[in-house]
Amino acid sequence: MEQWRNLIHINRNFQKAVNLQLDIGDHGRIEHYIPTRSSMLILRRYLKAVTGEAKEHATVLIGPYGKGKSHLLLVLLSILSCDLPQSVFEKIKITDPETADLVTQIRKENKKYLPVLVSSVPGFSMNQILLFALREALEKNGLSDIAPETAFTEALRILEKWEKEYSDVYARFCEYLTEHQTDVQDLKKNLKRKHKQSLELFKELYPMLTAGSTFMPLMQSETIRSYQQIIRSLTEECGYEGIFIIFDEFSKYIEGHEKSGFAEDMKTLQDMCELAESSDQKLFFTMVAHKSIHEYTRSIDTSMKNAFRGVEGRISEISFVVSAQNNYELIANSIRKEEPAFSKQYEKEIVKNEQGKLQKLSYQLPCFQKLFSEQDFERIVAKGCFPLTPLAAYALLHISERVAQNERTIFTFLADDGQGSLSWLLERNEENWVGVDKIYDYFKSMFRETEDVPMIHSEWLKAEYALGKAETEDEKAVIKAIAVIRMLHREDELPAQDQAICLALGMDPEKKYRPAMEKLKKDGILMFRSSVGVYAFRSNAGVDVEKEITKKMDEQKGHCNFCQILSEAADTEYELPKQYNQEYAMTRYFQYEYMFAEEFFALENTRYLFDEKFSDGKIIVMPEKEKPQTDEIQKQLDKLADKRILVLVSDQRFDKEELLLRYQAVMTLKGDKRFIEENEVLLQELELCAEDIRFEINIYLEEHYLPESGKVIVLQTQKKKEKCTTAAEFNQILSDVCREYYGYAPRVNHELLNIEHIGKQYLRARNQVIDKMLGHEDLSVYQKGTMPEAMVYRAAFVHTRGDKGCQKVSLEIDRFFAECAGEKKSFQILYQRLQGKCFGARRGVIPLFLAKKLSEIEGTAVIYIGEKELEITSDNLNHVNDFPENYALYLELETVEKEKYLKKLEKIFECDTEKFSGQSRFAQIAACMQKWYRSLPQYTMITLNLPENQSGSIKKLRNLLRRAEINPRELLFEKIPACYGEPGFEQTAQDLKESKKILDDVFITLKKQVAGNIKREFGKTQNVSLKACLHEWYLAQNYSSRNHVLATAESEFLNYLEKLSTNDEGEIVSALSYILSGVYLEDWNDTNFVEFQEKLHAVKAEVEKLEEHGKDAGGSSRILLTDQNGNAIEKYYNADISDTTSLYLKNMLEEALEDFGNTLETNQKVAVLVQTLEGLLQ
Repeated sequence: MEQWRNLIHINRNFQKAVNLQLDIGDHGRIEHYIPTRSSMLILRRYLKAVTGEAKEHATVLIGPYGKGKSHLLLVLLSILSCDLPQSVFEKIKITDPETADLVTQIRKENKKYLPVLVSSVPGFSMNQILLFALREALEKNGLSDIAPETAFTEALRILEKWEKEYSDVYARFCEYLTEHQTDVQDLKKNLKRKHKQSLELFKELYPMLTAGSTFMPLMQSETIRSYQQIIRSLTEECGYEGIFIIFDEFSKYIEGHEKSGFAEDMKTLQDMCELAESSDQKLFFTMVAHKSIHEYTRSIDTSMKNAFRGVEGRISEISFVVSAQNNYELIANSIRKEEPAFSKQYEKEIVKNEQGKLQKLSYQLPCFQKLFSEQDFERIVAKGCFPLTPLAAYALLHISERVAQNERTIFTFLADDGQGSLSWLLERNEENWVGVDKIYDYFKSMFRETEDVPMIHSEWLKAEYALGKAETEDEKAVIKAIAVIRMLHREDELPAQDQAICLALGMDPEKKYRPAMEKLKKDGILMFRSSVGVYAFRSNAGVDVEKEITKKMDEQKGHCNFCQILSEAADTEYELPKQYNQEYAMTRYFQYEYMFAEEFFALENTRYLFDEKFSDGKIIVMPEKEKPQTDEIQKQLDKLADKRILVLVSDQRFDKEELLLRYQAVMTLKGDKRFIEENEVLLQELELCAEDIRFEINIYLEEHYLPESGKVIVLQTQKKKEKCTTAAEFNQILSDVCREYYGYAPRVNHELLNIEHIGKQYLRARNQVIDKMLGHEDLSVYQKGTMPEAMVYRAAFVHTRGDKGCQKVSLEIDRFFAECAGEKKSFQILYQRLQGKCFGARRGVIPLFLAKKLSEIEGTAVIYIGEKELEITSDNLNHVNDFPENYALYLELETVEKEKYLKKLEKIFECDTEKFSGQSRFAQIAACMQKWYRSLPQYTMITLNLPENQSGSIKKLRNLLRRAEINPRELLFEKIPACYGEPGFEQTAQDLKESKKILDDVFITLKKQVAGNIKREFGKTQNVSLKACLHEWYLAQNYSSRNHVLATAESEFLNYLEKLSTNDEGEIVSALSYILSGVYLEDWNDTNFVEFQEKLHAVKAEVEKLEEHGKDAGGSSRILLTDQNGNAIEKYYNADISDTTSLYLKNMLEEALEDFGNTLETNQKVAVLVQTLEGLLQ
C-alpha cells in the first residue's frame, strides 16, 4: 500500500457528521454539500410544499444513519432562510434544473421561514420541548422581543397571584414601580392593552423578586396557542412567511421515552401536525427518523402503541432513498486521487497485472451487473472506490445501513482517523486492496451490540468463535469475509461461495485463498452446504458431530426402513392433476408412497393405503437394487384392479442406502433429548446437515425416479405401460385417471369449502346455512353479498345448477334414504359411496347436500348414535361428517312414500327447484302448481265442460289453486288427496296428472270446436282449412264491401278477412272472437260459445244481403268524394239518425264548428269534415 499513500487522499469534508443545531447557517458546511439526483427529488418535494404545489406540511424523513439526511435539511433551511450560497445553487442547477427553478422562485418571492430545531430533553414534556425550541429560535434570530399574547396574560396572572398569596412580594413590586414613576394599576391597564414597554418593565423587575430567575411565559403556556401567536407576529410584523420545525433524532426520542406521559406527549405532537396541515403554508413540521414510523409500534408497549396511532395518520413518510449508483459515487468522491499520477500507477499495478482480473470478475456478479455498464463500473466502482475492492464497497454500503450509528457510519469509515478507518488503513495496510475483512473489523463493535438483529449478532458470535480457532491471518480474513457476506443475507446478489469470498478480499485464489479455505474445512470450522451451495460456520461445540453421526449409523445398520426414510426426506409428497382440478373446481391430489416390490406383491387390496392417509390416488415409487420386474408388477396391478394406483419404475438401480442411513442417524440424534440437552449448540448444525442430505436425496429422486426425468415407466391397471418425458405428460395421465374414476364429482367452486376438512370460519358459515335450511327459513338473503354464509350457499346451490355431479350426488342420497325406510342404516354406507368411485366428494360439502335432503322430506327422519336418538341439527350433522361409522339414519315407511309422491309432483309440474332456492321444498312445489294454474286461460279456470269422471275433482282442484294464500304442506298432503277421495299418495299423483292433462287440453278443444262451427256456418267440411273457407267467401262479397258503409262488426270482419294471411286456425278463431263478440277467446265462459255462433251468423247474413240486393240494400243516400290524390270515393249508406246517440253527436259537431266562429274559414271547416269523412269511409 506504500506506493499508493501519496496518490490517495481522504476528502475531510466527509469526516464530520452534520449537527443541525451547531451547523445551521455555517456556509462552510453547506458548501460541502454534494447534490445527487435522488436527494434532489426529496428537496424538490419539500420546496413544492413550501410553494403550495403540494400539501405535505407534517412529514417524517426516513433513512439509515450516515446517508446525509441532516445535510440535506441544512441546505433546505438555508434556502428557506434566503441564505443559500451561490456555489451550492450552481451545483443544484447542474444536478436538477427543476429544483433550481423552485429555489429561484422562493428567492424571488422572499419566502423566509424561521427555523425551529427541536431536540429531545430528558425530563421535559413534548409541550416544554417545543416551546423551548421556539424560544431558542427567536433569541438566536434576534426576535426575543416578539411578545405573544400569552406573555401579557401570564404577567397579569403572576401579579394576581402575588397580590393574593405573596403580599410582601407584591408590596416590594409596587415600591419598584414607584421608583420607575408608575404604579401597579397603570401597569396592569397597559399589560391588558398589550403595551410592550410595560411588559419589558415587568421582565426587568421579575428577577429581583424571584431570586434571579427569568420570566419565560412561553414555557408556561400552551404550545399550539403560542405557535399560532408567534406565527401571526412573524408574518404581520417581521416579514417572515412562517415557521419550519425540524425534530432531529426523532428515533431516539421515541425509543428512549418512558411509558408515563407518552400519551400526553403524543397528543401534543398530533395537535402540532394538525396545526401544520391547516396552516396554509405558514407552519411545516418535519421529524427525522432512521426507520419507518410504523415500525416503532412493533417494539413499544401496547398503551404507547395506541397513543402513537393518532400521530401515524397525520404524518406523510418521505424515504431518503439514495440510488445505489449515487452511493458508489459518494464513496468515490470521498477518496481523492492525485491525477494523472494515480491513473498511471493504477494502470501499471492493477489493470495490466493479475489483479486486474479481480475487477473483471467482480463485474460479472449480479450485484454490479444489473446496476452499471462495464465502463461505469470501471470508472465509479473499480477505480473510483479503490483501494476498496468492489465487493468491500458493496459490503460497506449495505452493512452500514443495517448496523450503523452516528458514531460509526459509512462516512466515518471513509474519512475518520480512528483505528480501522480507511485513512488509518492507508497508513498501515501492506496490501494493494482493502478487503471486506476490514469492514468486519471496523463495524465489529456494532455487530456485538445489535442484539435486536438476531441474524447479524448470531453470525458475529459464530465468526468470533471461528476466529479463535483460526491459525493464520489468511484464514481469519476468510472467516471475516464469510461473516459479512452472510450478515448481508443477499444470496441472490452475493452468495457465500469461493469466487465471491476471494473477490471480496482481493486475495490470490491459488496461493492464499484455497489453502486457507481447505484448512478451515479440514479443522471443522467451516462447512459447505450443498443444498444451498454456500459456506456456513460450524457450531462452536466440543463434540465431534461427524463421529457421533458415524457411531449412530453403525448402530442402526440393518434396522432401517429405507422406504419410510425416503417418504420422510422427499420434498415431493403429492402430485396434483391440474387439468382435472381446473375443470372440476376442486383440489384432488395423488400421494407418493415409497415401497419395495416385495411389499407391493404382498398387498391383498389397496384399502389400507387409503385408510392410513387420505388422498385421491397413490403413486408408488419402487427404489429397487435389482432390475425391476415390470411384467410381475403389471400382473399385481391388474389383480388389485384399482385405477387410483400408479406405479413408477425407474431404470436406475437404487444406490443411496448409505445416504439414507446417514439421514436416519442425524434425525435420531436430533430427536435424542438427552444428547441435545448436553450439546444444545449442535442442534442447528444437525438441522443444516439434515437439510443438506434431504437436498441430495431429492436431487437423486428428481434425476432418476420422478416422471419428468424421462427414466421412469408408468404402470396402471389394465393399461399399457407409458414413459413420460415431461411433468405435463404425467399430469395428463393423472387427470385422465381422475376423470375416469371421479367423473361425477360435484363441482362446488369454493376452495375453502370443497375440501376434506374446512376451517373454523367456513365451518360456522356452513352451520348457519344448514340451520336455516333445516328450519325452513328464507334463504334468499344469501343470493347476494360477500359474507361467508352467502358464499357457501351460492357455491353449493346456486352456481351448481345444472351440474351433473351434484345431481348424481342428490340421487345417491335419495337412494340411501330409500334404503333407510323402516330400517336403520349406517351413514358409513353413504359416505363410502359419495367419497368412493364416481363421486369422490369432499366432506366439506356433504353436510350441505344432506341438510338439503333432510329439509325436503316430509315425515320423521331420526339420526341414531347407538340406540340413542339425536335431534337433526348442524352440530349433529358435523359429528356424522367426522365419524359416519358411528351414526345411522332411520326413516318411517310413510316418509318414503311421501318422498316418492313429491318427486312425482315435481316431475308433473316441471318444478325447477333451483329457481326457488329461497323457499322450502313444499313451498316450491306449491308455487309451481299455482304458476301453472295461473298461466291457464280464464276459460279453462271456469268452464264446466269437463269429463264426468273428473269433473268434481277438477272443480275442487281449481278452487284450491286459485286461492292467494295457501299452506303448502296442507295443500300437498291433505287438500289435494282429499279432492280425489284420498286414494293414497301414489294414486293421487296419477289422478292429478290426468287432471292436469285435461285442463291443459280444454282450451285447445274449444278452439277446435269453434273452428269447426265456423266451417259449418260457411258450408264447408272439417277437412277444409279455415283460411281457405273464409277467403273464398270474402271474394264472393266483393261489391258490397267496396260500395256500402257497413256496421262496425261487418266492417271489421271484412277488413280482417281482406288482410288474412295466417293458416293457424287457433289464431284465426281468437281474432274473430274479439271482432264479433268483443271478448278474447281466452276470457270466454260457457255461454259465449252460443253468442259467438249467433253473431257470426248475423254478420254473414247482413253482408250476403248487401251483396244480393246491390246498392239498394245499403240505403237511399249516397256520398261521392274525390280524395287528395284524385281518386273517386262512392258509398251508399242509411241516412236515418233518429236515435238519440246520433242526434247527440250531430249537436256536438255543430257546437264545435260554432265555437271556432270566424277563427276558421268555411272552406277550412269543410276540408276538416271531408278529411274526417275520408278516414271513416276508407
